[in-house]
Amino acid sequence: MIVAEMFRVLIEHLILAVIISKWGCSLAECQPKECSVEYFVPEINLSPDKDCYSDGDSANLTCNGNFGGPPSNQCNGGSWTLPPSSCEVFTCQRPETPPTLILSPNKTSYSAKEILAYSCTKGHQLIGASVSLCDQPDTWNPPTIPNCLVSCNMTAVGNATFSYPGPYNEGDVITITCDDGFSLGPGASSAMTCTENGWNSVPVCYPNCLVPAVDNSDHMSDQELTHEETIEIHCDDGYSFNQEHDFPLQCNNSVISGVIPNVCYLDCDPLSAPIDGEVSGHYLHGTTAFYTCDTNSTLNGATEATCENGIWSNGGGVYRCYANCLVPAVNNSDHMGDRVLTNEETIEIHCDDGYSFNQEHDFQLQCNNSVISGVIPNVCSLDCDPLSPPIDGEVSGHNLHGTTTSYTCDSNSTLNGATEATCENGIWSNGGGVYRCNANCLVPAVGNSDHMGNRVLTHEETIKIHCDDGYSFNQEHDFQLQCNNSVISGVIPNVCYLDCDPLSAPIDGEVSGHYHHGTTAFYTCDSKSSLNGTTEATCENGIWSNGGGVYRCYEVICSAPEITTGPLLLEPIKKIYSQGETITYSCDGDLELNGSASAICEKTNEWKPSSLPTCSSGHVPRVAVLLLFVSAFIQANM
Repeated sequence: MIVAEMFRVLIEHLILAVIISKWGCSLAECQPKECSVEYFVPEINLSPDKDCYSDGDSANLTCNGNFGGPPSNQCNGGSWTLPPSSCEVFTCQRPETPPTLILSPNKTSYSAKEILAYSCTKGHQLIGASVSLCDQPDTWNPPTIPNCLVSCNMTAVGNATFSYPGPYNEGDVITITCDDGFSLGPGASSAMTCTENGWNSVPVCYPNCLVPAVDNSDHMSDQELTHEETIEIHCDDGYSFNQEHDFPLQCNNSVISGVIPNVCYLDCDPLSAPIDGEVSGHYLHGTTAFYTCDTNSTLNGATEATCENGIWSNGGGVYRCYANCLVPAVNNSDHMGDRVLTNEETIEIHCDDGYSFNQEHDFQLQCNNSVISGVIPNVCSLDCDPLSPPIDGEVSGHNLHGTTTSYTCDSNSTLNGATEATCENGIWSNGGGVYRCNANCLVPAVGNSDHMGNRVLTHEETIKIHCDDGYSFNQEHDFQLQCNNSVISGVIPNVCYLDCDPLSAPIDGEVSGHYHHGTTAFYTCDSKSSLNGTTEATCENGIWSNGGGVYRCYEVICSAPEITTGPLLLEPIKKIYSQGETITYSCDGDLELNGSASAICEKTNEWKPSSLPTCSSGHVPRVAVLLLFVSAFIQANM
C-alpha cells in the first residue's frame, strides 16, 4: 500500500511538471476581462502562446491532429468571441491494396479525418468507392477496399453487331452477330469474354462466297457458302469441265479456292482409229485427239479433232492413212472407180447430166503430199424436176440436189402443205405435188369455255374448244375444229350451257341418263313398286324440269276384295296382295258365277276388273229344258 501511494504521488508530480512546462510555470487565474487558455482543449496550439489573453487580443489556433472549428479567436471582455475549436489526434494505417490500385496520397500512415483517394492503373476500371475517410483510429469509412478490374475497350469487329453496348469490364461476355452475307469460321465462337488479359478472343465475320449454278451438274442453283465451308460439285455422267468431273470448293474470306466450272459440257463418244493408223487422247470436252499414220502414209483429213460439248470438230468420222491420195469412185459421174493419185497429180470429176453434188457439177482435185485439195463428191445425186407454183401462190428456189425451194401465199391465206421442199436425189421431200393457197378461217368466241375470244385459223390448223367444268353443248364438252380453205369442219358451239347437278335416285329405285344440258334422265322402280312423281326430267341450262326433287318408289299393294253379296268365294285368301297377283272367284255349291272369274292387282293399287261377280241359282225351267232337247234333236236329224 505504501508503494502504491508513492507511485500515485509520483504520477501527479509528473503531470504537474508537464503542465508547468506547457503553461510556463504559472497557473495563476486570469484577471477580469482576460480570457483563459483553458477555453481550448489541450491539443490546440495558440499563437502567441499565453495563459491569459487581454481584452482585444487575438490568437491563431493549430493542432497536430484533425483540426476543426475557427482557425483563430479573439478575447472580448473576458470571453472568447467564437466557439472553441477541436483537434482529434489519431491515425489510420495504409490499407492493403492490390498493385493495380493507386492511393492518393500514398503514405504508410494517415492522420485523423484524412481522406484517401483510390484510382486504378491504366487499362483497369475502378469497382467500388473512389474515396475513404480515416474516421476512427485505424478505421476507414467505407471499410471496403475497391477492386480494379480490367477494362476491355470496344474492339472493332467488322460487318457485325454487338449484343449490347459497352463499357465492358473483366468477366463481361458479349456475343456478335455477323451481318447478312458474312459468317464466322466453322467452330468459331460468337462470344467474347473480357478477362484480366483483355478480350479472350475476337471473332471475325468473313464475307461469304456465292457459288453460281452449274448446268449439267448436281449444283443446279446458286449457293452461298460461309467462311471455310466446303462443297463438291459433280458434273453429270458424260459431262466434264476442263477435263475434270469433280470440283471441291472452299470459301476463304469471300474468295473461293478451287475451280468453279462455268458449265459442265457434254463429253464426246470415243473416236475410231483411222484405218491403218492410230488415235490418241481423251474424249472429254475441250480435249484434242490426235490421228497418226506411219511414216509411209498420210492421213486423208485433219490430224486432230477437238471435243466441243459432245461434238468432235471433225464430225467424228473415220479417217484413213494414205501413202498417196485415193480418190474414191463417185456414182453418176465420169469417175466410177477408185483412183490413187500421186503427189500433185490432178483430176477433174464431172457429174452426169441431170446430177449434181453440193449444187455443183464439176470438181477439180489435186493430191498434195497425201492430201487432196478440192471437193470430192460422195455421190452425184439426181436433180429434181422444177416444182409447179401453188394455185394462187408462188414458188422460189433451185431444183438441184440438196437445194430447198419455198412456197409463198398472201397474208390472208395458208398453203395446204409444207412451205418448203428439199430436193433429195431427184425426189422432192413433199413429193413434188401441186399445192394450193387456202383461205383462213375465223372461229368466234364461245361463252363459258376456254375460247373466249375470236381466233383466226390457218388452213388445216386445228384447235380444240373445251367447255368450262360443269358446262356442255349438245351433250359434249370438247369440240375439235379444223380450217379447210375457209370452211371449218367440226361443231362450233354457240355457247356452253350450264350442266345440272346429278339427280338423286328415288328411294328404293334408280335414276339413269346424263346430267348435261339438253339430256333427259329417267326414274325407274322395280316391277312391284310405283314412283310418286314424273318418270323423267330434262336438264335446261343447269335446271331440271322437275326441280330436281327426291322421289320414292312405293310398293303396290291391293287389299282383299270386300265380299258382301251371296256365297261368293275367292282364292287365295289373304289380307293384302302384291302387284300382278291374281285372285280367282267361285260360288259355293251349285250356284252359278256371274261376272269375271278372276281379277289382277294393278299398279294403281286397285283390282282389275274392279267389280265383283255374283252367284245365282243354277236350276233351268222345265220348258227351257224341253226346248233345248227339241233343238238338239232337230240339229241331229238335219
